[in-house]
Amino acid sequence: MAQTIIPLPESDEHTLCIEMKGVITLEDFRVYFERPLREIIGRQGIYSIFAVYSDNDMKWNEDAADFSFRFYTEIGHYRRKVAFVNAPDSRLLLAKMLQPVIDNGEIRFFDMEQREEALAWVKQSA
Repeated sequence: MAQTIIPLPESDEHTLCIEMKGVITLEDFRVYFERPLREIIGRQGIYSIFAVYSDNDMKWNEDAADFSFRFYTEIGHYRRKVAFVNAPDSRLLLAKMLQPVIDNGEIRFFDMEQREEALAWVKQSA
């Protein structure tokens, strides 16, 4: 099965930069998202995320969706900035649902044409 979360070279000590496509699996989520994000939080005490959705048909398998929801509620208070590029409507809905639980940091949504602007914004004042 193809990798569904791809680390991007723009990642740094404060920011996890990823591309997401296909059907997100629990294994990919744990290896390419949870693990590096926990490392960033362990070193910095905060995190930022730059996530590019390159596939308009991107989905989550049930285990990955359930785990990601629980994971976000666990780590949300460490959030500084999150930039979603070309995010599906379901991601916007999830962000709105989690906002009362995770009231720390900022989330912004960008179109694909705004990718560089999104990266600059998420890394600003890192």
